[in-house]
Amino acid sequence: MKLLFIFLILLSGCHHIKKEKVIEGVDYPIVPPHVIEINKVPHPFNLNNFNEYIVWVNGKRVVMQRNDKNALIALVGARNIAPVSDEDIHNGDGWLRPLYPDRKTFELALYQTQK
Repeated sequence: MKLLFIFLILLSGCHHIKKEKVIEGVDYPIVPPHVIEINKVPHPFNLNNFNEYIVWVNGKRVVMQRNDKNALIALVGARNIAPVSDEDIHNGDGWLRPLYPDRKTFELALYQTQK
């Protein structure tokens, strides 16, 4: 009789049902979209192709490791990056200063190209 009672206790404690956690009402932060600008550095200032591209995010220069920058360029595609013009070399646009310093100028340029 004692063995039957112990056996029933062991059997009743072995079945455990896992409940799935349900997350309800999660509010994700609203993050505005970023403007990522990738520009080529002109030849006299790009020594041995060491710093071939400059990356700007929301009008601020981002210093990146070379392998991270190359991964970003591979994702975007080097053929999609506009070549440097002579005017850009002398003005410093794109490599000393971003072409689109804020989101408003980017949206304005994008709107004008879509017309």
